[in-house]
Amino acid sequence: PDPFTGSGLLSAVQTGVAASHALLDGVSPAAYLRQVRALYRGQLTTSLLIRRLLTLGWAESLAGLLPGSLLFRLTRPRTPLQCPP
Repeated sequence: PDPFTGSGLLSAVQTGVAASHALLDGVSPAAYLRQVRALYRGQLTTSLLIRRLLTLGWAESLAGLLPGSLLFRLTRPRTPLQCPP
């Protein structure tokens, strides 16, 4: 997870809980990593793009065009990691 999105602690807790369940369920490390990468791919790609726009000086010009709620959704995982009870 990316500190730029402001959700690092939440991501750490989610992936830690999911890792413990994967370990207890005998899920391979490779399968677990695929799940985590798929979950956070959109979030990390969006934050990379935002960082790039900031370095190019375009973010300020575009800020008024994008609602904050959209940016929030784009920088969060679409669905939480599935952890059995």
